[in-house]
Amino acid sequence: MNARTSLVLMVAFVVLGTFALFDPLHRQEKADEKRERESHVVWLKGKSLRGIEISGAKEVSLECARKDKGCPFDGTGEWGMSKPLADKADPSAVGSLASSLLNLTAADKLDFEKAPDPKEFGLDQPQAVVKLKFQGEEKPLTLTFGRASPTGPNVYLSTSENPLRLFLVPAYLTGLLTKDPFHWRNKRLFPTVEVTAVSGLNWRNKKGEVFLSRDKDEWRMIRPKPVAAGKTMAEGLGSIVVYGSAKTVFAPSRQSPEAKKALAGKPELDLQIFLVDGTAHQLKLFARPTVRGAKESLALVDGLDTVFTVDASPFERFQKDLLDYRRRTLLDEEGRGKLDEMKLTFPREGKEAIFKKSGEEWKQEGGTPIPGLLSLNRLRVFLDSLRDTEYKGFFPLNSRSREALAYRGQKPDLIFEAKSGGKLFLQARFLAHDRKIVLTESEGEVRTLGDPLLKTLPVRLQDLTNDANKTVVVKEKGEP
Repeated sequence: MNARTSLVLMVAFVVLGTFALFDPLHRQEKADEKRERESHVVWLKGKSLRGIEISGAKEVSLECARKDKGCPFDGTGEWGMSKPLADKADPSAVGSLASSLLNLTAADKLDFEKAPDPKEFGLDQPQAVVKLKFQGEEKPLTLTFGRASPTGPNVYLSTSENPLRLFLVPAYLTGLLTKDPFHWRNKRLFPTVEVTAVSGLNWRNKKGEVFLSRDKDEWRMIRPKPVAAGKTMAEGLGSIVVYGSAKTVFAPSRQSPEAKKALAGKPELDLQIFLVDGTAHQLKLFARPTVRGAKESLALVDGLDTVFTVDASPFERFQKDLLDYRRRTLLDEEGRGKLDEMKLTFPREGKEAIFKKSGEEWKQEGGTPIPGLLSLNRLRVFLDSLRDTEYKGFFPLNSRSREALAYRGQKPDLIFEAKSGGKLFLQARFLAHDRKIVLTESEGEVRTLGDPLLKTLPVRLQDLTNDANKTVVVKEKGEP
């Protein structure tokens, strides 16, 4: 073999290798797609739905509300129901069906030279028939579910796309398609509202009126007392309302005399939801006559005639004591996470220490040098206690209460300042009182805190060292 022949062969090998490596004609991709298509009963990828019709024991017509682009094969679409009645549809229920059909594979396939006898496979009296209407296509796809197969948990399925082939598909699909129309109806009390859009909650219960309002990420109680509200509690209340679901939906004419009487009475909960766009919604709950011990309420939304039956248990959170809606901790989880600089001042000693966060650790950056090795664990435990310890009592600062008098009459043990990005976002004065509670001031009130803050509150600079006692609140001078 001469050099010229060798060079030609080398070039050929390089070209073939490059062709195989980079697959410029995308042969592998096409082969993979072909295999995937053959594994599916129908190929629906790339399509969007404009409607689904289900017929069988019950007839249900579902229509996509997005007329311009259709709905995807998941639970994110906006769906409406036109049969057997006009209502919003449950997007998660419709999405579950659509996703099942999109990914439907067959346990087996039967091919025929001519159309199979419908009676032999139960296609003359099908368990269910589904028509899928696609965006941009006139002709629907029809799926006909026949009788159960003699072997395995499967049923026969015929498609309008390939009438000479029958598929054996999982029988659970027919159970989904023969559900009561209520399964497909919207069950959310407020289907168009998301909890992130809630800017306020105002309700009346047996104990009076409560009004919580949100400004950006901060929740405040406006009535009956203008103080900080608990963020977790407020957002939880919003979720209960926004994502509340009905157990049944019906018109007042179908109500029992007892239920009609209940609706004519005083609501056990009268609530308004305010949204960031300036709109508002109303929810009224009425005690329902007990049915086999079930704890249910009748719900009216925005004054409409439709009556919902809901589980009453989640809404009991709107009947709690006033203190349960207030912010109960000095430092919340968000504040604990963003804190990157703090200053601890000890008025009794006239000393202070400034700490900045470096990575996951704290380093002293100023103030009086600590007489020993800094206990990083002590700092972390103290900050965790600030976050976790809840207020035990609230007293007006100018009152004659024992707590207010003690706080006003003594020098604090610690002044705590917290910063994030150089900006001060929290300042608090602490006084360890009677070695039983910690007193602090906020929003014109003296508030009491107990364990674990009491045991971790540093009242001296040396309490921040490794060799300090575990309990840093020490005995007063002269005590035994």
